[in-house]
Amino acid sequence: MSSCDPVPRGRRAVLGQAAGLAAALALAACGYQPLYGTSGDGGTDVVAEMARVSVDVIADRQGQILRRLLTERITPRGRPADPRWRLETQLVQSTERIGITETDVATRANITLAATYRLIDLADGSVAFQDGTSSITGFDILSDEYATEVSRDSARDAALDQIAEDISRRLAIYFRSRPAP
Repeated sequence: MSSCDPVPRGRRAVLGQAAGLAAALALAACGYQPLYGTSGDGGTDVVAEMARVSVDVIADRQGQILRRLLTERITPRGRPADPRWRLETQLVQSTERIGITETDVATRANITLAATYRLIDLADGSVAFQDGTSSITGFDILSDEYATEVSRDSARDAALDQIAEDISRRLAIYFRSRPAP
């Protein structure tokens, strides 16, 4: 034990575990519940409801990628045989060149992807939930065109991944807030 380490390592580990347990108990006491699963008060089973969502085709190559990402997150066990919900999504992409040099050459660019989506209740055709989300990622514009293309695709894929995560999380929150059928 050094002079600047007043607590022995074994005692520090015990104190850390005690603090973690206290934090877990505090969260449980304030009504914290995991997002996915069934709530104890008879609420909606989020995983079961999300498994009943059919993800519509989304236009363009970016839309194909987003649809695959959404399907992996919302219905990881495969498409529902008898869907209750349909997710319609529109995606818009724009690119803005930034990082302009003195010779008017761009060295960096931002890709902005914006998605609007609607959850349709197939029982009556009504819009149960709708929202929008967006993501901005940057990439370097390099002297090699192929390297720039790879950089652009990587930035686009990161933005699509963020949008898919946001949409699936917001759908889970929507299903969690619904009363059980």
